[in-house]
Amino acid sequence: MQWSEKPSCYDAAMEREAMLAGWKINPSFPENKVVNSVWGQPPPVKNDKPSVVDLVQKDLSSRKEFGYRKYKTTLQPHNGRDALKDAYEEALDLCQYLRQALYEKDGR
Repeated sequence: MQWSEKPSCYDAAMEREAMLAGWKINPSFPENKVVNSVWGQPPPVKNDKPSVVDLVQKDLSSRKEFGYRKYKTTLQPHNGRDALKDAYEEALDLCQYLRQALYEKDGR
């Protein structure tokens, strides 16, 4: 992959190409000092644990069943609710859970 200029954002799909191109990227969280990694984290290591995609699919199936029992329908478009507002409120909750977990892990 060839780029004429450095893009304004990076994602996992671009990481390898960017590193091969010699870009030095400051990690989003500079306190994460990992040797030999300009990204702040080492590459993932293959192991014998389950696929995260499989776990998510199982969770989605469970949420679908829960939603049907609670609302007597599955989540569908044009259901009378504002999906962006619902998603934003859920994202705010997610941020709180993530911050809680970080604090509980690191004590800060």
